[in-house]
Amino acid sequence: MKDYIPIKDFANQARVSPQAIYQRLDRDLKPYLMVVEGRKTLDIAALELFVDNTVDNSFKDSYYLYKHTSPSGKIYIGVTTIKPVNRWQEGHGYKYNIEFYNDILNYGWDSFNHEILGNGLSRTEAEAEEARLILEYESHKPEKGYNKQFNNTIKDSFNENKELVNTLQDTLKILTSQLEIKDKQITELNDRLKEAQELNRNNQILLGSEQNRTASALLITKPDVDENQESGKKKSFFQKLFKSN
Repeated sequence: MKDYIPIKDFANQARVSPQAIYQRLDRDLKPYLMVVEGRKTLDIAALELFVDNTVDNSFKDSYYLYKHTSPSGKIYIGVTTIKPVNRWQEGHGYKYNIEFYNDILNYGWDSFNHEILGNGLSRTEAEAEEARLILEYESHKPEKGYNKQFNNTIKDSFNENKELVNTLQDTLKILTSQLEIKDKQITELNDRLKEAQELNRNNQILLGSEQNRTASALLITKPDVDENQESGKKKSFFQKLFKSN
């Protein structure tokens, strides 16, 4: 989950003027910008864009995971890439979180229990563990904690997943329709193939029958030719015999 702080606080931690931050909001800081309760805030991960000693160089490009517990038992889970004390600012780093900041002013920062739960974590590891702990402690619920921003994260994730589901469903419908068309085409081709095979078989039968009739005709006419030749031979023999006599 991203951790947003007001522009002024971000500028203090980045050790630049607020004007310098505003000048970059439409450029490299734009992806880190979010309006929270009508105020422009920046994800503290954007501090990585500012090279100074606010970053703990022993764990550069890595994350801290921490937990704050109020005297009433409410919990805040967070992650940061800068030194936690610089992030917390003795409670003033949470001015954007009204409920949390009111309790800080009410109880006093030193009345809270502050724990570093991990360091040297990658962003993926830190955010995954942060989400797990928020759900475990239910600190996204107002009566149990101060991670109200997590609810918006869940909603955004739900909306993104819903859009993805809708897209996949539409794609599935298109593919199913295409498969139905292909199945129909395959069925039609199979039917035409069967018709062609049946026609071929019929032609073979007809051709066989024609060949049989031709052969039979030849067998019938051949003896007639032989008989005529034999009769001629006999006539020739008798003619020769009578002539000689």
